Amino acid sequence: VVSVSINYRQNMHGFAHFPSLGVTNLALRDMLGALQWVQDEIRTFGGDASNVTIYGESAGGVGVATLLACPGARMLFHKAIVQSGAISALSRLDYREHVEPDYVTAIAKATGCREELTRSALDGLDGEKVAFAAGALSNSLLKTHHILCSPPDYHHIFGDDVLPREPHQAIAAGSAAGKPVMLISTASESDIMVMGMGKRIMSWVAPFVARFALRGVGCSFLTPPDEAGLPSGALRSAVADLTAGFDAIDTRQP
Repeated sequence: VVSVSINYRQNMHGFAHFPSLGVTNLALRDMLGALQWVQDEIRTFGGDASNVTIYGESAGGVGVATLLACPGARMLFHKAIVQSGAISALSRLDYREHVEPDYVTAIAKATGCREELTRSALDGLDGEKVAFAAGALSNSLLKTHHILCSPPDYHHIFGDDVLPREPHQAIAAGSAAGKPVMLISTASESDIMVMGMGKRIMSWVAPFVARFALRGVGCSFLTPPDEAGLPSGALRSAVADLTAGFDAIDTRQP
């Protein structure tokens, strides 16, 4: 096996989308660029460009799952391993209405500029200003619509040139036909993020979180839930995984 670890832009650098300015899916474009590099160069390192398996965990798993729906990735890989990640994408139009304004406001706070954000101004932001803007981001989806959604972390958008179609629909229509896919789940992965809540609070929150996790981005007012379509026991299993860390601690106490 010849293994290639890729870099792609993180947080606002890769996952802040500005559809009104023509800036979308930068992280996904980085992944596509890396896959193209593999096609062009991997033979030099003893690799086989006709037998490429992509794999990722957590946000990387989200990326791999999304690449299965990307037309531009179709000829760049042949197999996929998705570990603890699922498609997580908003439509370009919904994102422009509900999320992009949050980024524009955050950037205005970071720069002190009250003028309308332009592409040139966006391109000219330095890393320090972007970091400040990320810290100033206000999540309207959570505050206004009570939706648990963290746009800067790993959410892609569809409806642009890279991801033209809703990913689930694209895969159902055959975008990944013929590609073997391995799905893996990391048990208790969320422990480090939720232990601070305490078992009582987490036990109450877990079903809420799990429903969203099982449905990807989980924007119920944009994408109605379809829990009837979930595998039997999926929600119960996800809740158990989210609270497993507390149970492990309890068993070790005298």
